[in-house]
Amino acid sequence: MSVAKSRLTAPTLAGGYWPELARLKKGEISDEGDFVKAAEENFTPYYKPMVPWVNRLRKVVFPNGRRWENEDSGLYTRMREILGEAGKAVADR
Repeated sequence: MSVAKSRLTAPTLAGGYWPELARLKKGEISDEGDFVKAAEENFTPYYKPMVPWVNRLRKVVFPNGRRWENEDSGLYTRMREILGEAGKAVADR
């Protein structure tokens, strides 16, 4: 079998692994407590100070633990503001 034929394709992955991963991650994203706990357990010590900032981003990107139903033209501005504040806070420590 050639290398090209042995590679998994997106449709192959979509048929199995990706939907399950998406389902699991959706639950983790929607619940703030689960999200923060997972972040605290999985972020390296270097990145742990970023957990509150990543959680703030999560709240903006997934309001009420859900994805946007309508386009939000201010989303990227709010994300940049949070990232700017996070950069300043981490630099000050």
